[in-house]
Amino acid sequence: MRIDDRLNLVIPIEAGDGVKAYVHSTPIGVETFERYYLVLGKLFSRLMTEGLNYTVGPRVAYMMLRDVALATPRPPNPGATWWEGTDGVEMGLLAEIERLTNVIGPNPNGEGWSTLPLRAAVDAVDPATNRPVKKWLTREEFTEAMGQVTFFMVASQAPPMGTRASFVMRAADTYGSRTTSLNSTEYANSLRTSTRDATSAQPDAPVIPQRPAARADPVATVMDARLSAPRPSSARRSPGPPARAGASS
Repeated sequence: MRIDDRLNLVIPIEAGDGVKAYVHSTPIGVETFERYYLVLGKLFSRLMTEGLNYTVGPRVAYMMLRDVALATPRPPNPGATWWEGTDGVEMGLLAEIERLTNVIGPNPNGEGWSTLPLRAAVDAVDPATNRPVKKWLTREEFTEAMGQVTFFMVASQAPPMGTRASFVMRAADTYGSRTTSLNSTEYANSLRTSTRDATSAQPDAPVIPQRPAARADPVATVMDARLSAPRPSSARRSPGPPARAGASS
């Protein structure tokens, strides 16, 4: 599988037995990578040198990006680093990553799904109307999702082309994420279709469904079958007989 700008990352945000939201992110473009190649190359090299591959790398990549940028001088200004400035990593690269990332969450009435920009989903303010909205992501969920997104960004650009798919697919499989050719609106619509199918088959099903089956993403570019096979959900246990009075645990 080739990793290119048509392959997007989808991160399910779990809540109890179901999924409460999805983080959908599109890779940075070649122009953006070429602008920040030194920092991103160093980030990928440091992840690999310190053994932080697809198993641990997605958990720490977002935090490590800041450390690498602060430690990388930016000539010709003495003392300047790649972290600062309007076009530095903080205000340039991370702003672009956030622009390319949306959160898909259930509508308040329980019918279908809609999208919000990543920052709006965390700050609980709709940037289009400046009105309060439901908070879809906690700060901890935001940081963990951004770790996966940052790893996805660097792994889809920094390694040799022949190895990029391996990094992305293994990381996605480890963290229960997926890759898709659908944009965020198309993916939300596919979830809306899946939700209607689920509620018609199970009238008493909760508003937030289980993680949708692969058929909900019919035109998606999927991972290798061995890596993308859905994890079996644990069977619901039938309630046992009532405990006898006085029985010790």
